[in-house]
Amino acid sequence: MSQTESSPNFAAYRTVGEAAEYLGVSPATLRNWDRAGKLKPRRHPQNGYRIYLHGDLEALLRSTDLASPISAASDDGAAVRVDWSAMGENEHFVQFYEKDAFLVDSVCGFAASALSAGQTSLISATPEHRGAVEQKLAAGGIDVAAAVAAGRLVLLDAQETLSTFMIDGSPDRKLFNATVGKKIAEMARSGRRIHIFGEMVALLWSDGNRDGAIYLEELWNDLRKKHPFALFCAYPIAGFGTDSDVPALRGVCDCHSRVIPGESYAAIDGDDARLRAITLLQQKAQALEAEIAHRKEVENVLLRRERELADFVENAAVGLHKVGPDGTILWANQAECDLLGYAMEEVIGRSVADFHADADVIAELLAKLTAGEAVENFPARLRCRNGRIKHVLISSNACFEEGRFAYTRCFTRDMTRQWQAENALRDADRRKDEFLATLAHELRNPLAPIKNALELLKIAGPDEEVVGEARSIMERQVQQMSRLVDDLLDVSRITRDQIELRKQRVELAAVLKSAVETSRPLIDAARHELSLHLPGRPVLLEVDPVRMAQVFSNLLNNSAKYTLPGGHIRIEAKTVGQEVVVAVQDDGLGISCDALAHVFDMFRQVDGSLERSQGGLGIGLTVVRRLVELHGGSINAQSDGLGKGSAFIVRLPIAAAATGAGPKKPVAGDARVPRRRILVVDDNQDSGDTLGILLRMKGHEVRTARDGIEAIEVAGQFLPEIILMDVGMPKMNGYDATRRIRQMASVKEAFIVALTGWGQADDIQRSLEAGCSAHLVKPVDLVALDRLLMNWESARH
Repeated sequence: MSQTESSPNFAAYRTVGEAAEYLGVSPATLRNWDRAGKLKPRRHPQNGYRIYLHGDLEALLRSTDLASPISAASDDGAAVRVDWSAMGENEHFVQFYEKDAFLVDSVCGFAASALSAGQTSLISATPEHRGAVEQKLAAGGIDVAAAVAAGRLVLLDAQETLSTFMIDGSPDRKLFNATVGKKIAEMARSGRRIHIFGEMVALLWSDGNRDGAIYLEELWNDLRKKHPFALFCAYPIAGFGTDSDVPALRGVCDCHSRVIPGESYAAIDGDDARLRAITLLQQKAQALEAEIAHRKEVENVLLRRERELADFVENAAVGLHKVGPDGTILWANQAECDLLGYAMEEVIGRSVADFHADADVIAELLAKLTAGEAVENFPARLRCRNGRIKHVLISSNACFEEGRFAYTRCFTRDMTRQWQAENALRDADRRKDEFLATLAHELRNPLAPIKNALELLKIAGPDEEVVGEARSIMERQVQQMSRLVDDLLDVSRITRDQIELRKQRVELAAVLKSAVETSRPLIDAARHELSLHLPGRPVLLEVDPVRMAQVFSNLLNNSAKYTLPGGHIRIEAKTVGQEVVVAVQDDGLGISCDALAHVFDMFRQVDGSLERSQGGLGIGLTVVRRLVELHGGSINAQSDGLGKGSAFIVRLPIAAAATGAGPKKPVAGDARVPRRRILVVDDNQDSGDTLGILLRMKGHEVRTARDGIEAIEVAGQFLPEIILMDVGMPKMNGYDATRRIRQMASVKEAFIVALTGWGQADDIQRSLEAGCSAHLVKPVDLVALDRLLMNWESARH
């Protein structure tokens, strides 16, 4: 070191090393001072000399070209300079950066400006950034180790420092002051200005703890009020890449006294270039806002459609569910849960096999789907929560992701009702076939003895005993066939709700006695013992006596058929409140528990096997139940099982007490029928001839005709009082013939009776509309015909 001659109070240094050693800085720092115009007088710590650099050394410093640690390179290679000297003594600024290299250069420049000016610097950064800064400072000529040893440079790990004052994800003020605040206070005691770089806020921000980062900025601002320092914070601009980050960016900026943009903007030199850049940035911002607005609109539409689709799927009428590769149900809509009767949380997460009634079926279904095969309308049975079985059709396909089976999408359609309907149709079809076979059997049964009886009549000659027996056989078998036909007609009326009741007030005893008389031949033929037990007082009913007698006659016939010869049948009636309870009991074959539930079903028999069949069509009890219900009553069957007999319990309302005449009784017709002129019209010659013969034997004058045209001709000649008109005939049917006869003056007042096998209500109405006076159903009941012939004049009027 040599002093100038002219000014002993000044010292000059001819080497950079001497000046740097005296000043306590590196030679590179001394050169940086010169470039920045920062060479200032310094006082010697020992003798108080004012020190300036020698002119030759000053020229040497200015001619030296060394890289400055306070400069950085932008993307286009241009130097980016930040004037750190412009930072105030107590200032809090933020630097946004695009690349880590720019951040490291900025931190180096900030720290070097403090150290070069004899001040102190604290750097709290990540290990990567802190190491890069140390290397950069050393490369710029700063002795990092000496600065750290002298307490003028403090290096901290940002994450470790952050952990000292964080509680439950938020900075704690007391801990912050006790750790960071204490460190700043220690540095402030040296009297030097303090420059601080803190990366802790950036760490919080990158972790998504934005509230914590803002709060930490506020803690730094509060700390500056106690100990002035220049604080440098930095955030990667990539952390503010969405439109929703605008308020957060504004909040960060509000915490700082100065905001420095990223390197792309900071690298621009000149006011005009910066204004142009700002204009371009404004245009980009405007375009970006428009794009963001458009995207928001698109997102809103997509969200709305997604919600609509989700709502549609969730509330679809068809069941939907998604199954994972292991068979676990991943999702199901409400319809699927309702189908099974479970809550949604009880379905999701369970194996789909838990709900299938057939393990082999679901195994086959999953195997098909796993193999990539789509299934459509795959039949399966599902077990519901209440134990019932639902018949469904499943359509499903597998979804593969990167060649891996991910899940299946399944549609479940409940086909239970359709299955039941189809099953009922199959059952009805089967029962129809059984019925037709039974009907054919039942019709052939009486035909065989009738045919045999006719042969007996051919060969019997004058043998009255044989003739009488043949006649009895034919009468019984014709009655049996008539009952079959009547039962069929009743079933048809029941299915169409066309049964008409002619109610009147009658005694129960009269109804039961009529039923017994009807069933007596069958009971006596089987040698059954019948007992009848009635209440002590007369019981009045408001019923159709014929139909109610039919009810109990059918029950008696049923007991007679299903009771072994010599059995016992009992009818017991008693009053219970406003009802009369009539039980028809027997000690016959009985009814099994399974058959008991179906005993009133149409075409069902207690035992339909050929070896135990007792005849009949299996429709009698169906008719009985419907007739009882039409009278406001009820019926049920009871049996302790096969071989233990059975009982049919009928409950009927008792008629209310009434004054005046007692129950009506049918007026018996006079057996002596006056002689009439009768025309019998029937295209069946045997039917017409036999009816004509019967009427002649009763004393009537009879003519016959074979069709409608012949009937008109004969009527004009014969002038009949009564015409028995068949309806279905060739050439001209009975309806048209009746209309033509009504137009003939000579016979238009004749009493015309429609005679046909059709007996429905609309058939009777059609006959009356054609001009007929009455309607009889074949085969004709001769007693009813006699009554009609005797009272035809009153019936006509």
